[in-house]
Amino acid sequence: MHDEYPTYFFSPNCSRRQVLRGTACGLTAGALGGPMGLAHGKPLRSTEQAQVFPSVAHRLRNGRLGVRVEAWVFQRERQPIRRFMLAKGLGLDWEDWSASDRKRFEARTALFGAEGKAGRVLALRWPGAAAQPLAPSDDDGRVRAVVEHSGPVAPGGWIKCLLEAGGRQMEGRALWPGEQGLSIVSDIDDTIKVTQMLDKQQMLLNTFVREFVAAPGMAAWYQKIAAAAPKPGGVAFHYLSGGPLQMQPALAPFFDRHQFPAGSLHLRAFSMRPDALLDKAATARHKLAELEQLLADHPQRRFVLIGDSGEKDPETYGTLARAHPHRVAAILIRDVSHLPSDAARFASAFGGLNAALWQVFDEPAGLPVRWT
Repeated sequence: MHDEYPTYFFSPNCSRRQVLRGTACGLTAGALGGPMGLAHGKPLRSTEQAQVFPSVAHRLRNGRLGVRVEAWVFQRERQPIRRFMLAKGLGLDWEDWSASDRKRFEARTALFGAEGKAGRVLALRWPGAAAQPLAPSDDDGRVRAVVEHSGPVAPGGWIKCLLEAGGRQMEGRALWPGEQGLSIVSDIDDTIKVTQMLDKQQMLLNTFVREFVAAPGMAAWYQKIAAAAPKPGGVAFHYLSGGPLQMQPALAPFFDRHQFPAGSLHLRAFSMRPDALLDKAATARHKLAELEQLLADHPQRRFVLIGDSGEKDPETYGTLARAHPHRVAAILIRDVSHLPSDAARFASAFGGLNAALWQVFDEPAGLPVRWT
């Protein structure tokens, strides 16, 4: 589970001075935690930018909603790296690509040389309310906070806000799944997007150079799951990946183009090392931590876990299901490693679980769209 996020209890009538001092408006002591307090933060400079991620809201102990704010503050390279040198470092041949391939590579790698900026303060604004500063970004440039929201939101709805910095505004949004119901947690690479994680060369090309390709039938299946869900609220989708947060700008149009149901996005932060994308252990740790956080935030919801056999999804999901036997409704693994469902790997990954709980599949046709 993540370290405790700072929690804010903002009133629309809070003044900036009250927020900075943590008085009168109920700003919790935890909001001032971390490497520095609010008063020591700095505004974004003109050369710095922020990226906001679709997040999720949950019910707080006081009965109101807590919106998780997830953002990354960074500065692009002052001396842009030579893209063909990066390609060579990854073992890719820049000279063989078309002009469109090179353009995609430049766009998708643009943020990997960016430097996360610590101690920068973003301000959050609800519609019709004054902007309120959040705690400064951490050493990696990450901004993570839980901010109380008191307005009405129907289950399955999105809570929108604005993050402001340096005269600029960025829209943030958080999904409110509802206290009860079903959450679909889906991996991305080789689950809904063809990445070929088992082949390093193909994985790098599919990640940085080629057009993204949707895994056959997965978008249509997810749409059927969303349509079959009982109302109000239906089901909630959470896209969980060990892929880099720097890829969010490229992933957003992929989700839209293939009409995957909207959901929260949980990516991993890391620097551009040639082996970073293949670090299965780090990916598994990231996924397990995010899953534990989702279960803790939504104690009355049940979860369907969808992944693939290319990395450690079976082992990660099996670990979670054994730890929370009544919270996991199903585990579905897309087979990309060409193993039979009775392979020793799956027997080990899902050891101790009811055999009806998990399933390995090639194509999603015929899979359930509802779980009781």
